[in-house]
Amino acid sequence: MASMLSNARESATSCEPPSARFRELTLAEGYAISRSHFLHRLVHNEKDVGRKVGLTAVSGRERYGVSEPSFGYLTSSMKSDGSISRKTVIRAQAEGEIVFYLKRDLTGREISPEELAEAVECVSMGIEIIDNRIGNPPYEIQDHVADNAFACGYVLGSERRAVKSIDFENLVIVGTLNGVQKSTGVGRDVLGSPIRSATWLANRLVSLGEPLRAGQIIFSGCFGTPIPFDRGDTLRFSAEGFDTLTLTCET
Repeated sequence: MASMLSNARESATSCEPPSARFRELTLAEGYAISRSHFLHRLVHNEKDVGRKVGLTAVSGRERYGVSEPSFGYLTSSMKSDGSISRKTVIRAQAEGEIVFYLKRDLTGREISPEELAEAVECVSMGIEIIDNRIGNPPYEIQDHVADNAFACGYVLGSERRAVKSIDFENLVIVGTLNGVQKSTGVGRDVLGSPIRSATWLANRLVSLGEPLRAGQIIFSGCFGTPIPFDRGDTLRFSAEGFDTLTLTCET
C-alpha cells in the first residue's frame, strides 16, 4: 500500500483506499503505511522537516468517529514558494495554520503546553496544502492516516514571532479565494489552542518512539474550513501580527 500511495502521489492519480483492499486494517497499520511511505521519500534524498496535526476540529473527528487528532509527515520537497502546479494535485485544498519551530528535542516523557512553549524558538503562519490519493469519500480513519493525513505541501510565512507574544486561543486566521472570503477560524477551535494541538503531537510521537527534534516544525491544525482550489486560483491567508500568505495554482 505504501508503494501504491507513492506511485499515486508521484503521478497525481487516484488509487483505491487501503481499507478497501484490507478490510481488517487497523489504525496502527494505517500509520505504519504512512511511515513506510515517508521513509521511502527519505531514501530518495528528501529531508525530514517535521509533522502536521490533522482532525483538530471536532467536526473532523466526528466525521471519522474518532476521539483524537491524526498526524502526518512533512519533507523538504513538500515546501512551496507560494505556487503549485495543478498537474501535481488531484483535489487540492488549502488551510491557514500556525507553525511552531522547535529549538529543543522533545524526548523521553510527556510534556505540558507550558513545556512545549519553552521548547519553541518562534512561531509563524503557514499554509498547508492537502490532497488525497485514495478515490472518493467516504473514507475510513485508517485511509486518512495511511495517506499521510492528506498532507501534500506547505508554505511558510516569513514573519516570525515569540510564543509569549501570541494569544493563541483568540487568534483569528481569515482565508480568501480570488478575493472572496471563504474561511475564518479561531485558535480555540484547534483542539482548544494550537499550542495544545502541538503538545498532543509531541506526546503522541514520544509514545511511538518517534520524538520531535530541534530544528523541526509543527503545523498545528486548520483554522476554519479548508478551501478547495483549482488552476488559476489565488488564495490568501491573513492574521493580525503576521504577513499575509499567498498561494497560486498554476496550469
